Amino acid sequence: EEKPDIVHVHISQLLTTTALPMQICKVPIRFDTLHSNPYRYTGTELKLIKHAFHKQGVIPICLNQKQATDACDHYKINRYEILHNGFDFQKIRDGIVSKSEARKRLKLDEGDLVLAGVGRLDPVKNYELMIDVFAEVCKKRKEAKLIIAGAGDNETYKKRAQQYGISDKVIFVGQISNVCDVYCAADALLMTSHSEASPLTLVEAQICGTDCIISS
Repeated sequence: EEKPDIVHVHISQLLTTTALPMQICKVPIRFDTLHSNPYRYTGTELKLIKHAFHKQGVIPICLNQKQATDACDHYKINRYEILHNGFDFQKIRDGIVSKSEARKRLKLDEGDLVLAGVGRLDPVKNYELMIDVFAEVCKKRKEAKLIIAGAGDNETYKKRAQQYGISDKVIFVGQISNVCDVYCAADALLMTSHSEASPLTLVEAQICGTDCIISS
C-alpha cells in the first residue's frame, strides 16, 4: 500500500518475514542492519538471510569492521556498508552525577557494592548468567546489590533470584528515562549477552567512568 522507495530492516532475523514482501513490492533500495553477531543465525534463518543478501539485493549494514569481517565469512558476502553507532556524548556527560547522588536517587546505600545490568529483558541478553554470577558475589559481599534497568517481563529473573535467596538484593527498575543514574551509581556494569556487535550501553557506561565486566 505504501509503495516505499527504501526499506530498512533493523534486525537480520526480520528478513525472514520482510524479504518476500520487499521482492513482491519491487522496493528498489533495501537495507538490513546487522544488529548483533552474525554467527547467532543458523539453519533456516541463515539460509533466508543469505538468500536476501545474494538474490534479493538487500545491502547489509555493519556497525564496525569486526562485524563486517564476520558477516563476510558467515554470509559469504563481499558487499556491505559500515555505519558506526551514533552517540550524543554531550547529552550523556550532562547526565553524569556523583555516585552518592545517583545512589540517593535510586535508593541505594553509600556502602553497597552495586553491580548493574542495562538492556531490554530479552533472552539474548542472558540475564540468567548475570544473576548466577551475582549470587556468587553475594556469598562474599553481603552488601552487594544488582540493579537491572530495561523494559520487559522480569518474572523469570525474579524467580531465579528467589531460588538463590537473593531476591531482596536484585532490583528491577524497568525502563527509565535517565539511565546515567544507573551507570553513575554502579561500581561496575555487567554485560552477559549471548550476542552483541557494538553495544551502546558499554560506551555509555564508559563515558560515565563506570568499569565494565563483559562475558566471553
